[in-house]
Amino acid sequence: MTEKNVTRRSCLRAAGLGAATFALSGCLGSNGGDNGGETEADYSTSGKMPWMDKESSPVVAPDESEILYEPSSWEEENSETINHMTWAGYEVEEVQSPIEDTFNMESNVELHLSDTEVFNRFESGEWSDWHHVTVDNAWLPRFAEAGLVRPMDYETWEPYIFDPLLDAFHPDNSDFKFTFVNEEDWTFDQDGQLYGFPQRFGYFGIIANRDTVGDAEIADQGYDVAYSDQYDVVLNGGSFFFNMIAVMQREGINPFKSHSEQEIQDIREAGLALAENASVLDSYPSVAQSMSAGEFDIAIGFPNLVANIIRNEGAMNFRTYVPQAVDGVKQGVIWVETTAFVKGNHPRISDNYAAMMMSPDVAYKLSVQTPVTVPHAGVREKYSENTKNVLDLEYLDTALERSVFYEGLFDEKEMMSIWREMQSAAGS
Repeated sequence: MTEKNVTRRSCLRAAGLGAATFALSGCLGSNGGDNGGETEADYSTSGKMPWMDKESSPVVAPDESEILYEPSSWEEENSETINHMTWAGYEVEEVQSPIEDTFNMESNVELHLSDTEVFNRFESGEWSDWHHVTVDNAWLPRFAEAGLVRPMDYETWEPYIFDPLLDAFHPDNSDFKFTFVNEEDWTFDQDGQLYGFPQRFGYFGIIANRDTVGDAEIADQGYDVAYSDQYDVVLNGGSFFFNMIAVMQREGINPFKSHSEQEIQDIREAGLALAENASVLDSYPSVAQSMSAGEFDIAIGFPNLVANIIRNEGAMNFRTYVPQAVDGVKQGVIWVETTAFVKGNHPRISDNYAAMMMSPDVAYKLSVQTPVTVPHAGVREKYSENTKNVLDLEYLDTALERSVFYEGLFDEKEMMSIWREMQSAAGS
């Protein structure tokens, strides 16, 4: 990782450098509406957008096209700080410095390792220390329902957020709904209120060493290959719910709903059978290192980031596979990191910072530093051939077609109980 300029940015570490680097793992309507009285401010003076000094008002972008990408005369003589709580990778010099230099600002980026941790900290009052927060998309409705993040005006933000994105992430071109929240039941709803913007994404499937587990074998057997004593398998001890989702998908059970007693029993039996053939590790770097060393052939419950880490070292024989659907249930899960505006007062350059973080140039740098994919259409043409290989772009479209977006863990109490049994049954 590139060394940061600590005089320009305060990056508060939530964990050691190595672990944090890889720890990824209404009123407006979603399609426009009035601005609720939030009129455009004069960006040539020290004026601010009206929402910035109101605790929970919707975030409205200025009317003038692309104005948020350009500094005004005010920034030339004034400096502000943006506080951003997020995952590893956003803090690096290559990502933050272009924004800092353009707007004569500083970014204070703190890394977190858990959405649960951030939610609890914000609920206890720490929200007042932050302007932007990045979490896994499934947590966005919880933050919105708790009033910790602000709604956004879709119409004024669409050019900055959605227009640069791949069709799969643009609500006008797909069924994408995972930044929109229904404010009655606090679920994802494409006709709901915009609450954030997607920044990085990836998918969960079967991470396999293709030198020991053949492509045809995975295509034929799917998750069943992880149940074979022919292979050494590792499960994710840090985010148990992705193991449980994989078990449900293998059984042809929709993970994102409440489950019957019979389904719970089927999940338990299938989970224990998987665990008896597996070990458990928490750390992404540890899994990547162990797989590179030949200790494991298959990893379940880990994002494709782990395979990318290994491929980034030149081992292109590793891939994250997503099998064909079972009983109509897709076998992969797409995760999306989503950034939202925190409630409370904001500095004048808060909307500039958000727009720049979504710009193709910054998105490209965010992608290659991790390495992980971003949803920006224009970024692919910037990749070198090596980066395309590291990110396994030739397989990406197949993986996405066979996957569903992550919506959270249902029946959490029951799934946690099953996971504890699985941990006891698994090897160390």
